[in-house]
Amino acid sequence: MDFRPVSRLTGIYGVAILVAVVWTSLVSGSLVWNMHSEKLQTLALATKEARSHFNKDNSLRLWAASHGGVYVPASERTPPNPMLSHIPERDITTPSGKKLTLMNPAYVMRQMMNDFSKKYGVKGKITTFPDKLFNPNNAPDDWELQALVNFEGGLTEALELTNIDGRGFMRLMRPLHIEKSCLKCHAHQGYKVGELRGGVSVSVPMADYYVQARKYNQITSASHALIWLLGFVGIVVVARKSRAATLDLLETKEVAIAASNAKTDFLANMSHELRTPLNAIIGFSQMVGSEVYGSVGGDKNKEYLRDIQLSGEHLLNVINDILDVARIETGELDYVDGRVNIRDIIVTCVRLETAQALQTGLTIGADLPDDLPCVIADVTRIKQILLNLVSNSIKFTPPGGSIQIEAHVNAEGDLLVSVMDSGIGMKGSDIPKVLEPFVQVENIMTRSHRGSGLGLSMSRRLSELHEGTLEIKSERGVGTTVTIMFPKKRIV
Repeated sequence: MDFRPVSRLTGIYGVAILVAVVWTSLVSGSLVWNMHSEKLQTLALATKEARSHFNKDNSLRLWAASHGGVYVPASERTPPNPMLSHIPERDITTPSGKKLTLMNPAYVMRQMMNDFSKKYGVKGKITTFPDKLFNPNNAPDDWELQALVNFEGGLTEALELTNIDGRGFMRLMRPLHIEKSCLKCHAHQGYKVGELRGGVSVSVPMADYYVQARKYNQITSASHALIWLLGFVGIVVVARKSRAATLDLLETKEVAIAASNAKTDFLANMSHELRTPLNAIIGFSQMVGSEVYGSVGGDKNKEYLRDIQLSGEHLLNVINDILDVARIETGELDYVDGRVNIRDIIVTCVRLETAQALQTGLTIGADLPDDLPCVIADVTRIKQILLNLVSNSIKFTPPGGSIQIEAHVNAEGDLLVSVMDSGIGMKGSDIPKVLEPFVQVENIMTRSHRGSGLGLSMSRRLSELHEGTLEIKSERGVGTTVTIMFPKKRIV
């Protein structure tokens, strides 16, 4: 029985499954990011509403304070305030015999906040420490009491998403200090201008925000599901076409063996390269989903999202490298010459790779002359070369090592750019091998293979497209230096 078609087709199905996994992870990452952004937007809107209500309440308090309070008809709803009994004209009678009572700013605010809360659900409150209370109804709850303690320590605003009676509220509180207008009612308590009197709080219900967020997430989930389905159908269609084409190609034993070996190596390498970032996408996505409601755009959430983005970008870069290999072989690679500032490109690459280098315990830097000339090249491809070389150095340099980029014009007028590392290095006999696509050299630290086997090969081919060269010098246990050369005729 001839097993050539079976082996070849198994490889195609393996690639199709791998691409489907990558596509699923990218769509899932996008969905998590959109839902996380919606949560942050929801919190931002609730925070903005809380501050707007606070400004409204504070403006009313200041208005009442500027007039020394207001007189209103005494009634069952608005009886004379016993806390103001020390004020001689707390109660007055108009010439027509109507009895009026004085409402100080706190009395005005309390009544207005109670009415507003019943009608619109937004709670407001003026409170202070329990030992300074006039009215027990204004006693602070646990959250407000902690905010008052923090105000004594210098905090100017308390803001938190929390629960009141089992319902979610965005709570905001700011300190209330004694002003000159406050002494009319509070001077007998011994207060002085500038002292902390208490605090004004606002609590915005989150129910309506949660409803809108759920609607958005439902629509976003449906749209991403549709996008995923379209992509999945495309993968199936391409896989079937590849299957038909493969059956035509498997005409000789040599073609079958070469194709089988290449496909086996490709699948092994790609599976290893994609497994780690895919796990990161899933793990960090779960973390974002479970923690986002605990803070308003905290640093931890930003770190998780950055890891999601970096992992997704890594997957895309691997796919792009594979596509570029195919395009180079067919002469279809996009390539646009222009004036490229090599110094700026190197500085950018160092900045982009610094975070990854620091995470693995490495140092990275560049030694560049100020008068480094420009070259005629494709800026995207030059950046691709340098990022490939630096990323490769990071992978094979143990913690505590260093990576350095240097550039200069040699005596012949050619521009040389070198990426040097203090990594594990390699045997001289391995250097020609690593310049071929999908070929990897064993990592002597872990006795395993790392990377997709495309970086150095792609960098060499892209250098040749610029009429240049790529040279590798390496020594096992000492390090590696990769130098790309741009010929004199391309320097401007």
